[in-house]
Amino acid sequence: MSETEPIIYDYYRCFKRKDKTCPSTSIVEKDIRSQLIDFFEVNFRTSPVLAAWLREHADVVATAELKERLALKGRVEKETIAIEQEGLELIRMRAKQYISDEELSNLRNELDIRKKKLNTIDTTQSTNTIERLKKVVSLSEMCTAIMTKGFPEEKREFLSQICSNLVLTGKNVTITMLSEIEAFVEGLERVKEENPLFEPTNILDTSSQNSIFVHAIPSLLPR
Repeated sequence: MSETEPIIYDYYRCFKRKDKTCPSTSIVEKDIRSQLIDFFEVNFRTSPVLAAWLREHADVVATAELKERLALKGRVEKETIAIEQEGLELIRMRAKQYISDEELSNLRNELDIRKKKLNTIDTTQSTNTIERLKKVVSLSEMCTAIMTKGFPEEKREFLSQICSNLVLTGKNVTITMLSEIEAFVEGLERVKEENPLFEPTNILDTSSQNSIFVHAIPSLLPR
């Protein structure tokens, strides 16, 4: 009697160390992998042809990314100023007894939370944007292959370079990308909008309709 090879399934589960009331149950690894693949297919993957164009025209995409990074920096600075002004207004409101000490404390805590969130946003500009961009393009081109066929160490390394956080809620995975990856994706979307023909998946194959022009080709071609 021949021996059958055992089927092994890997499961992940929450140990409830941070939240004793966490409702998440165990989830099989392949379900997590499937969700990650679907997410990267929609939000990050580039076709080989588009990846080749991105490498050749890295300066174009880098410029788009730089514009987005500058815009992000402007938004962060504007929000920071708004928070400071709101803090000063709270002090004036307390001085005029429009709010109590407790209300002032609660509102200040809310401002602190907003400020801490802003401080986590990376608005720095890389000095090697083009080289970094080419590396990100390579990751975007290989993401599906890595997640489907890569070793566990390769998957962990890939995710560490792309994601800032993965959260499992029930059976659903929420992915938060690193700020520089988000900037790349936004720049990439802008490039696709301005140059739609560079994304082959958006091109319909109409070669089958060319047969009706066969007899006209000799007269159309220059002699």
